[in-house]
Amino acid sequence: MKSRSLPNIFLNYYHTPSPWSLEAFSCITRAGHFLAGPDYKMKRTSMPGHELFLCLKGRGYLEQSGNYESVSAGQIGWLNVNHPHAHWADREDPWEVYWLRVQGSQIEATYKILSTMLPCLVFNFTSVERIGEEYESVFEIMRERPKIAEARLNASMAALIALLFESLNEEPSYPTYSTGIGKCVDAMRFAYHKPWKIAELARLSGMSEPHLFRVFKKETGLSPMVWLRRERMNHAKRRLVETNDSIAEIAEQVGFEDPFYFSREFKRVSELSPRAFRESEVRHSSILNTKKGN
Repeated sequence: MKSRSLPNIFLNYYHTPSPWSLEAFSCITRAGHFLAGPDYKMKRTSMPGHELFLCLKGRGYLEQSGNYESVSAGQIGWLNVNHPHAHWADREDPWEVYWLRVQGSQIEATYKILSTMLPCLVFNFTSVERIGEEYESVFEIMRERPKIAEARLNASMAALIALLFESLNEEPSYPTYSTGIGKCVDAMRFAYHKPWKIAELARLSGMSEPHLFRVFKKETGLSPMVWLRRERMNHAKRRLVETNDSIAEIAEQVGFEDPFYFSREFKRVSELSPRAFRESEVRHSSILNTKKGN
């Protein structure tokens, strides 16, 4: 009979990544499935990486930097285990968990992005089965160990990360923009070529300029002018590919008076000049059409 303090472990897999893969991939190094005992608690100073717990049933708790959050069925809790942390089961309703540990530069960058969007990294899902399939694909890869295991594990992790980002749009607190911000977004989306000023957006939103800036960044993750610049670049890319208009004409069409400034901004955002972007997209389209013809 198992001790009340030990988990009932159903699956337990290990993977030792190659050194290069830590730069190229999100590397899953541990994964498993367990049912915690009522008195089970894991407390550690640090481990390399991050751990993601999918609660299948019951309830558990995560502790990070002196704060703790509950995780119940249908939720994923994320722990940055590079720092002091702990996790444990609810004594009255111990959790059953799919979990994995992941390392690499990509997952560190993802964590930084998500931690600016949520006060605590606990994600809600309407379907445990759907998110569970991604964990089960990880278990299968780690069990079978194909030649391209690291690439396949990276793909599974990417699919899981995509579901985490999708879940943010299903949260009750993130359904739509607030009324004032929604008015600004709709106006800039419709008239992206217009020379918008913060003062004008503030009047449209019914907020002061500092308040607009704070709320807009909270709801979109960007400042109003950065949001507008990205919207303009999306339209510029479409025009570069779909028309023969000159770069100066496209700059004016999307709201830039100075084509040289437009080109600098385009390259800063896209890492290619407008001309290089157009040539690259046209060349790629030609290659695809040739392949279809064959």
